[in-house]
Amino acid sequence: MRVAPFRDYDKLITILTEDHGKLFFSANAVRSIVNPNSAACNQFAYSEFVLRSKQDRYYLSKAQVLDLPLGCGCGIKALAAASYFAELCEDVGRDEEGARSALYLMMNALSVLKKEDRPVDLVKAVFELRLISALGFQPQLDECGACGKALEPAKAHFHAAEGTAMCAECASGTDAAPITDSCLALARRTLAVPEKTAYAVKASDVLVSEFAAFCERYLLAQLQRGFSTLDFYHKIEEPQ
Repeated sequence: MRVAPFRDYDKLITILTEDHGKLFFSANAVRSIVNPNSAACNQFAYSEFVLRSKQDRYYLSKAQVLDLPLGCGCGIKALAAASYFAELCEDVGRDEEGARSALYLMMNALSVLKKEDRPVDLVKAVFELRLISALGFQPQLDECGACGKALEPAKAHFHAAEGTAMCAECASGTDAAPITDSCLALARRTLAVPEKTAYAVKASDVLVSEFAAFCERYLLAQLQRGFSTLDFYHKIEEPQ
């Protein structure tokens, strides 16, 4: 999740694990290109680590690369998205359950980014919505969360802080924002399908833009914090 240089040739590394949640350790001399553990200690590498404990701190003994889900040659916007995913997962992966969900979803999202056959904004949005839902914050999208009535076509709203869709009558006077039927349908699909098909979506640029704004707004409202990597992501313009 996070790699920071330390001393002349060392690194301080934060990882997510399936069984132990988030771990932090020191890796000696891995900034040297001749170190056999060097590749496994790069950011976004999916690796197997053997750690030793000393005085309540962990140190790297050896490491092996299992997969490089992002690969080389990805565009700058994909790399920015990956950095945001990493910061996001580091934040929510504090316990074992959160780390396990975040690790699985991030690995798949990085693999999709690597293929470069989907808009990065779409990948980011799907990842955000599925991650926040996996953490127990799945939005109510099937009916008005205030009165329980069915949502009328072209009149639906969504309240990000409350995590629910609303009819026009209940949304009046609240912070709920209008949401198109197409965006609502895409959000429902994103939550209903298996992970392996979650990104198999074709949508217009207009819909992708609305969906991306919807997912980001909802996630930030639920986590109640911002991310510096997300700020950087929004400063990047797509190449023409």
